[in-house]
Amino acid sequence: MSLEAWAILSIGAPLLTFFTILLGLGRWPTAAVALSIITATIACVGTWMLALGIEAGQVYDIYVPWASTPDFTVHFGFRLAGLSTAMGVVVGTIHLLVQLYSVGYMAHDPAKARYFGTMSLFATAMLTVVLAADLAQTFIAWELVGLASYLLIGFWGHKPEAAQAAKKAFIMTRFGDIGLFIGLVLLLLNLPVESGASRGLLISSVLEAVNDGSLQGQLPYGIDLVTGIGLLLFCGIAGKSAQFPLHTWLPDAMEGPTPVSSLLHSATMVAAGVYLFALLQPLFLASQVTSTVALSVAVGTAILSAGVAMVVLDMKRVLAWSSISQLSFMLMGLAAGSQVAGFFHLVTHAGFKCLLFLTAGILIHLAHSGSMVDMGRKVGSASTAATLGLVVGAASLAGVPALAGFMSKEVILAKLHHHQGFEGFYALALLGSAMTAYYATRMVCLILRPAGGSQDHEDLDIDEEHEGPLAIMSLVVMALAVATLGIGWAGPMVAGHLGAASESVAIHWVSPGVAMAMVALALGAGLAWRDFGAEGAERVGFLHSYPGVEHMLANGWYVDRFWRWISDRVIDSFIGLALLIDRGVVDENVDNLGYGTKRGAIFTAGLQNGRLQVYLSATLALLAVGLLLLTRT
Repeated sequence: MSLEAWAILSIGAPLLTFFTILLGLGRWPTAAVALSIITATIACVGTWMLALGIEAGQVYDIYVPWASTPDFTVHFGFRLAGLSTAMGVVVGTIHLLVQLYSVGYMAHDPAKARYFGTMSLFATAMLTVVLAADLAQTFIAWELVGLASYLLIGFWGHKPEAAQAAKKAFIMTRFGDIGLFIGLVLLLLNLPVESGASRGLLISSVLEAVNDGSLQGQLPYGIDLVTGIGLLLFCGIAGKSAQFPLHTWLPDAMEGPTPVSSLLHSATMVAAGVYLFALLQPLFLASQVTSTVALSVAVGTAILSAGVAMVVLDMKRVLAWSSISQLSFMLMGLAAGSQVAGFFHLVTHAGFKCLLFLTAGILIHLAHSGSMVDMGRKVGSASTAATLGLVVGAASLAGVPALAGFMSKEVILAKLHHHQGFEGFYALALLGSAMTAYYATRMVCLILRPAGGSQDHEDLDIDEEHEGPLAIMSLVVMALAVATLGIGWAGPMVAGHLGAASESVAIHWVSPGVAMAMVALALGAGLAWRDFGAEGAERVGFLHSYPGVEHMLANGWYVDRFWRWISDRVIDSFIGLALLIDRGVVDENVDNLGYGTKRGAIFTAGLQNGRLQVYLSATLALLAVGLLLLTRT
């Protein structure tokens, strides 16, 4: 099969599932689940075939006009390059694993057909974002990703928290998308085109214009064109990838089913912003202002979110805040100038964070609670699969040498370390790494070393009805744990696929940078062990001695309160003003026009009363007035 055929199959197969379930197959849940798994497998195989069919440095642009005017053309098609096909493999593989896991997790949910159909819609939208040839096509799929996310976060809509979280995620990401849309419009209007040709947003044309320096100009107030476009596009990236200040929707999104959190909020949807940055990296790096702003936001977000993860007790929320922090590390690598560093961390993070979320699903299934304290008390190390997934995932997240997180994060730290002028960013990134090691170790200690020290848990009481689904979930977790152990060594392969030298991801084991990373790991993990793992530990954390700081972190640095203030004061004030104008100006004038018409009609109706003497009198009066006026002139 041709590359084009594989691309169509990868995107079309899940879309077929969505429409088939929507149009009636949902009445037979077993058939709907089976079809979803089959098409997820087809999409996964398709993405791998695309990646294997692309050689390093090759780019295939396959597209056709979809909507045209004399001035503007939207193309639909595929851009098959090293970056897009590698990202496609991440999306396709994680989607298949999560769908398999969901067979067990959603086994007894009465709406599982709707769940699998919506997950298939998400896969189609996300793969379209990744493989699109035109930024207009990317934007359409980008919004479809937001729609699918809304439907999946609010899947259990009978829970008020889930419905509220879905609305919050949808609205907050739209704020960022406004900037993204304006940036794309400015890009469209300013891209150089040949005389008589219509404008478009083909990715190849955008990158060509940036690379040859033909994208130049000034916006109002003397703002450089490339800087303005880059900052506006970054707004969309910040919203989708949950960067400050548009990040607070992600922890609340954990109200959705755990497999949704694993797929959307660790490996794919939130990584869409990072992918867009990597795709258009030359545009962002063309402006020092834009790259510095992106780097500053990323470093700040990494510290803020890691701090919250150090005090939260709900496991999924810890992983959500951790995802925000790790997304920031990806953006650090990209903003510092290394596409390979940022993208390699995206790949490894997809593996170990998906593993941690799926592990959380098993623990929640067994403990009937999301609290790590309850998980430790009720489950602990009784589940082999959960224990394996937790230890491997947390060790990778913390940055244990030779594991996935260390191998990719160290490349980012090395890039910051060797970049002149980035010393402050490097120091803060090391601090973020130490904080990551702290909350990852804390998570393991709370679950595997519950209060009172290590204890033997009784055999978990699992009925036959839940034994089968739990076995499916455990198999997926163990398979992903094994894969995560080796993914960190795939750096040279990822670099080669992106057309970069393997040296760009090489770890210089005997170097000051690695030594500093090891110190950060030792400090963070050691402090967490003292607080939560050691015999006699108080198990409250050192921040408990600073109640003001702990309370601030537990409340997410009060950023949600800031947005509530914006909503209650600023937005409500605009609403009040609009209501005043609507009622006091628009409505009143329209009403007065109606009343005036009514009074005029009553008056004229009174003149038409059918009495001849009144008509003659009025005629004579008018004639008299006319004659009087004529005699005066």
